[in-house]
Amino acid sequence: MGSIFRTLQAKTIFFKFASLLAILCMVLITYACDSQDGEERKQNTADTTEAAEQTPGMSTDMSENEANGIIMAIEPPTFIADSMEMARITITNNTDEVLTFGERFHVEESSNGEWNKLDYLDEIAFNDIAMEVQAGQSREMSIDLRTGDYYTFDKGLYRLCKQMNMNGTDTTLCTQFRVE
Repeated sequence: MGSIFRTLQAKTIFFKFASLLAILCMVLITYACDSQDGEERKQNTADTTEAAEQTPGMSTDMSENEANGIIMAIEPPTFIADSMEMARITITNNTDEVLTFGERFHVEESSNGEWNKLDYLDEIAFNDIAMEVQAGQSREMSIDLRTGDYYTFDKGLYRLCKQMNMNGTDTTLCTQFRVE
């Protein structure tokens, strides 16, 4: 009976030690991630052939954006103002590296030749998971653009923007869509 008690006591001490070690590892990882977030990163905002300079009055068939071999396209490229819906974006990685990004996105509206970030109507939460697109591959994802859920849309030119990372360098890609 005494040896069983000693064995249980040793296992309990081992599990307490392992738990403390796991907590210490999590704290160190969290600290390392926080210090990385504090460092400045290169950020490149890319627009396809002067897309940022287009004005809402000009016609545009542009529904994709490319930067350094990464293409982001939106379908459909035109929405009806009163019946916004789910959009489908396709991210194509034409590089030799792995591209990572999350679910987070934002929408900008073109006004007088300037792009202005729209505020969310309500609190919005994104799953903070990393998604990858391997070299030479594409990935599709759905984006909820329904009116009233997160944004309100008037008629005009907009763009959906996502931050992506390749080899530690952040790049923001934007793809335009029109609301009629």
